[in-house]
Amino acid sequence: MKKYIVVGGNGFIGYNMVNHLKRVEPVSKVVIIDNYNTSDRDEERINSDKFRNVWYYDVDISNREEFTGEILEELKDADCVFHFAARARVQPSIKDCLGYHDVNVNGTLNLLHFSVESKVKKFVYSSSSSVYGDAKDYPTLEVTDLNPISPYALQKLIGEQYCRLYSTVYGLDTVCLRYFNVYGEGMPLKGAYTLVMGSWINSYNNGDDLIIYGDGQQRRDFTYVGDVTEANYLSYINNVKNGEIFNIGSSFNKNINEIAEIFKEVLGCEFKNGPERLEPKITYANNEKARIMLNWKPKGNVINWLRNYLENNIKRKE
Repeated sequence: MKKYIVVGGNGFIGYNMVNHLKRVEPVSKVVIIDNYNTSDRDEERINSDKFRNVWYYDVDISNREEFTGEILEELKDADCVFHFAARARVQPSIKDCLGYHDVNVNGTLNLLHFSVESKVKKFVYSSSSSVYGDAKDYPTLEVTDLNPISPYALQKLIGEQYCRLYSTVYGLDTVCLRYFNVYGEGMPLKGAYTLVMGSWINSYNNGDDLIIYGDGQQRRDFTYVGDVTEANYLSYINNVKNGEIFNIGSSFNKNINEIAEIFKEVLGCEFKNGPERLEPKITYANNEKARIMLNWKPKGNVINWLRNYLENNIKRKE
């Protein structure tokens, strides 16, 4: 029986990854490690029969002392560690740089260290397009100059560097995936992980103002969560290692005003303008490397998905 470790497996992308693994390898064992700080512990989900051979562990990855006993036994000889756990997003990281560093850098280092000790076969790391900063070249290649403009972005880059180092020095097979603006089923509607779509849905449900920050011309390469989990699995089964880096983006970017138009069309809502934020003006992935080396083919379309989601999940207010 194969064994997979999904770190951050109760969060948005992590839980979708668990679904993916149990769909493509239903008899595998999946171990979820999560401290539930950014996602509620869903006891009904945990105790349901939906996921057989799934184990849950409440662990703070930034605390080395919690890697003992059962956790080390579960890591032992695991086929792959999929590392999704992080404190996310640019703005909150500016307010709590030290707290973010503890999880995003120290937590990643702890996982790499104990993966080596436990003879884990492969380690797939969730990085971010934010490492490019305000990129000048579009669509953006993996070899583009990096210019992190927030603590979160810098911490993700440090995680990539540690992955490459652990491949070179300790022989751990690692892969780094730079995600571009992930959306889809189960996406958070509030908190640090929320994209603009989730934030607007939450504001609409609560009767609050829907805010467009800046002029709304910011363009985002929105990437479907199912495509992201597929990229993780392909990174595991393909012979890629040594900290190899891949852009995981749809290469299909839309500006914020275009996304707002879907809300207006389906829900009839209005928007207000807010101040500009510290964020890249454009994210737009060149995903050719992932297409060739991973045989990855993104299928999501954010406009179609969002329209369908709003029509079927959000009650229009008259």
